[in-house]
Formats: sequence, C-alpha cells, structure tokens
Amino acid sequence: MIRIFLSLICFVLSTSVWASKARLEALGQHLQGSYYIDDTRNIFINPASINLFKDYISLEWGSRGGAAAEEILGKGVAGSHDEADSSASAKAEGGVIRSVGHFVWGVYLGNEDESAFLNRARVDQKLNTVSSSTTETESFLEEDNRLDFFFGGNAGTLWGLNFSYSANTDEQNNGVDKEQSSLGIKMGFATSSIDVYGHYVLRDKAEGAKTSADFYDDDGSFLLGTGYKWANYKLFLEYESQSFSGEYDGTSRDGKVSKILCGLSQVQKLTEKAVFSWSLQFQNESLDLDDGDFERRMIPLTFSIESEVKDWLTLRGSVTQMVMSSFEDENGKSASVANSTQVSAGLTFSFNRMQVDGMIGTERDSAGNESHTGHFKTDELLSRVSMTYWF
Repeated sequence: MIRIFLSLICFVLSTSVWASKARLEALGQHLQGSYYIDDTRNIFINPASINLFKDYISLEWGSRGGAAAEEILGKGVAGSHDEADSSASAKAEGGVIRSVGHFVWGVYLGNEDESAFLNRARVDQKLNTVSSSTTETESFLEEDNRLDFFFGGNAGTLWGLNFSYSANTDEQNNGVDKEQSSLGIKMGFATSSIDVYGHYVLRDKAEGAKTSADFYDDDGSFLLGTGYKWANYKLFLEYESQSFSGEYDGTSRDGKVSKILCGLSQVQKLTEKAVFSWSLQFQNESLDLDDGDFERRMIPLTFSIESEVKDWLTLRGSVTQMVMSSFEDENGKSASVANSTQVSAGLTFSFNRMQVDGMIGTERDSAGNESHTGHFKTDELLSRVSMTYWF
C-alpha cells in the first residue's frame, strides 16, 4: 500500500509544482504547510512528509529577519497577524533535502516558529497592549538563525524526525545582556490513509529585555495531530498546548494558550493538469494571560484551484471567508471579523528542473504595506518569490 501511495505521489509530482510559501499562500494555506494539499513544506507539520518529496533545494527570497514585531501588535487574538513574516515583508530562508538509499535527510535554515515569536512578545508587552511602547532594544531576542535537521525513511510505514535549534546573544545593548536558545523535536508517521505527528518544545528560553533580570521560559509546550483520508476527502484534527512563564521590568507575566483545529477537505483532480480543492475548518484558541482571558473562534471556508496552463507556466488561486468568527476580549465582549473575504493568486515559471514561484495581484503603498487591490502591475510582478531546483 505504501508503494502504491508513493507511486501516486510521484505521478502527480511529474505534472505539478509542490513547493514554496508562495504556492501555499496563493492556495489559502498556512505558511508552515497544508493539512490536505501535498507540498514540500508539510515537513514542518509532519516530518514523515520528507519521504514524499525529496532531492531538491528550496530558496525563499526575503530580507534578513522577519517582520518587525510592531507590525503584529495586539493580543494575538482580535485579527492580528500571527506570522513571523508576510508577503509584504518576506523573510529569507531555505534548505536542501536529499535521499540516501532507503533514507532521506535534510537541513533547513531560517524557518521561524510563530508560537515562540508570539509568546515572547506577550511577555515583553509587545502583544499585551494594542498600542505598546516597547521598543526593539527593550524586548527579548527572537528565535533567529534557526537550524532544522530532518531524517526519515520507509519501514512499511513512512516515518520522520525533525530537530530544531537556535541560539543568539547580545552583550552590546546599553548594559543589558541578552541571550536566547531553543531546542525542539517533531516526529511523525504516515500511511496511505492515516498520518499522526507530534511536536514538543524541549527548551525555549530568553533572558534580558528591558532589564537583565527579565526572562521568558517555555514550560513544555506540545502539539498533537492526526489525519484520515478516504477517497479524495480528508478529515484532520490538531491540538496544541502552550505554557510559559516570564518576568518583564519586575512584573511576573505567565500565560497559557490552547488551540484546537479540526477540518474536512477534498482534493479533486479535474483534468490531468488541473486540481480543485476546498476545506471547511473550525479553529478555537484560548489565551489565559495575566492581563486577562481571551478567546477566538473561526470557521474559515476555502476554495482553491491550480492548473498547469503551459509546460512552463502554472497558475493558482484561492478565496477564503470566515463563515463564522468571534473574538472575545478580557471584558467578555465579542466581535466578528468584518469583510473577511480574501482572494489570493500566484504562479510558477518552470525551466526544466528549476521552478520560480511568486504571488501576483499584490502591491504596496508608500509606507510599504501590502494591499490586495486586484491590480496586475508589471513593475512589481511577483511578491514572496522563491526558487526550487529538483536534483
């Protein structure tokens, strides 16, 4: 059964493009991977996926470091941007995946964990008030220069492991010594119909922010997920628990975050070169912070289409809207997301073994902020550009 599964993946791969954040964003997916659309970045969700897509190098164009934390102000609840980067401020990253006999290994540079990014910001107050006055020099070091190591194989069941590591120091910050380090592990298994995976934070600590006594410490966050396929449908479920403690400017700042995600999806092959997909998800996130309890519930509905219109050109796009949304603040007052409909589009240029992906239909205002106006501008044809070469 596993051999049939791998053969099917290889057949689909021969006529389609399966890599990059640009592709995922254009199809309305999370930037770390998709629960139901096959893509190389799924290794960050379930490391067993490394066995499905191998022997390539991927380069994500962007600047050094992610978006400034000021761009994601808010409590991380009421409509704030929950990513360490965006198509308007893409972050450079990349890696290589190679096969050796029956095994697959990989090294990836620069991928960021959004949970660590957000929780550190909640402790140093960047995400504890909507109009925070915290500056970069008064905040914790971020989880930069992250290294991800992958290893997997096929023992009748596909399996994979991922170890991540990051460490930075700064002793040149007006007398406040800073350091941070993190270590995490992910493991997963997959068959033709079932996949199971788990993530665990072994260590995530940061010291020094506004004062040298400030600290952030993860208390053992974890994530568990599973998916079940039948025909061209997939049911998926994920639970994440985050717990952290910290102190900022003499004030204790502890918190707990719990997330539940479940969804139903379908991927339908319309022709030999066109694929249609849809998903309906339920997402619930609860935050227990020192300055109040917050909760958000969302039911996003997504439709997407991807088609190879020429041997050298693949077009894709998606539309997403919140069927239901509720964001509850510390006072128990709730609000829904107005005008939540979002359309994204992208393309891939294929040159033999080289592929160049990007987003289209986005532009920036004078301040550099991204806007989806529907204009197709040739002076800024692509955003979030990436390159993939298949060995």
